[in-house]
Parts: sequence; structure tokens; C-alpha cells
Amino acid sequence: MRQANQQHGSEPAHSLRPWQRLSVRLACLLAAVTLCAVAAVGGLTYKRHQRELEDTVGTQLLNIARVTALAVDPALHAQVQRGLDSRSPAYLRIKRELLTIRNEVLLTTPIYTLADFDPATRKARLMVVSDGPGAPGELYHVPRALIDPMRWTFRLRQLLAFADPPASQGLFQPATRGAHGHAARGLRDGEPPSGA
Repeated sequence: MRQANQQHGSEPAHSLRPWQRLSVRLACLLAAVTLCAVAAVGGLTYKRHQRELEDTVGTQLLNIARVTALAVDPALHAQVQRGLDSRSPAYLRIKRELLTIRNEVLLTTPIYTLADFDPATRKARLMVVSDGPGAPGELYHVPRALIDPMRWTFRLRQLLAFADPPASQGLFQPATRGAHGHAARGLRDGEPPSGA
């Protein structure tokens, strides 16, 4: 019996490799599940924040456009459109207003005003550029995503230019004076024009 114990004691103990141990397998499984959960939550959070950021930036740009529309005198803009001279007093005054707005809202790109918008060809003409390239009358290719908002804006401008003075008493009151000095009829609290 002593010999059997000596033989048994002299045999090397059979040890498991690390990947064969249950504790290592459980730790790896837990790490993999944790990584998948973190990746899934991170991906969902990223998508949600991306949509929120797009909405926020879009709203901010729309508000900048509204403020710019209030600051630009339509009569001066019509003068620029008729003359197409970047040295005219009307052009320089509008450019100065656009630069002031651009600097106040911390935009890194120029602000443009457009005219002669044609939704079918997706083209318009630049009129005034706050700074940067672009001359009055130069062709501007409108991105597809802007066609509907610009169609509504230009349609609204047409309605404002030929409406009766006393009718508008709402959100658009300061901006409703068209090139002919008339205010909009039936535009109250930001309602879009019917048929636009």
C-alpha cells in the first residue's frame, strides 16, 4: 500500500488550462454580455442625440433665417435685384446687416439672400452675400431638401407683396411689409398661406 501511495503521489496532478476553467468561462461570458449591452445602449443613445442635434440645429437655422428676414428691407433687396451691383448702397447696407447677424449668432458660413427661385429646375439667383464668394445674379443650385421650405417662403413673399395693409396683426406684423409697402392679409400667428 505504501508503494501505491508513493506511485499515486508521484503522478503529476492533472491541471486545467485557463480556457477550460468554469470561472474563466463565466468571466468571459459576463464581459461579452456587458460589452454588447454597452454597445447597444451607446448606439441607441448616439442615434437619439444625433436626431436631437439635427432638430436643434435646424430650429436654430430657421430662427436665424426669420431674424434675417426681419432685418432685410425688401425695397433695398428689390434695388439690388434690379441693379445687380455689389457696390451699390443698397447692396452694402444689406451686406452690413447680414454680417452683423452672422457675427451675433456665431455662424461660420456666409449668409445669402436669394431671388428668382424656380422649384422645377432647383435654381435661384444670389442677391447679397454677407461675406465670401458670390456676386449678385450668380446662379445658385438649391439642395433638394430645401425645395419645399423655399417654395413656401417665396410663395409667402408673393402674398405679402400684394396684400391689404390693415389685415395682419400677429407674428408676421413687422416682416409683412412687401416691396410695395403693403401688409399681408389673413396671416395670423404664423399660419402658412392657403394653397402654398
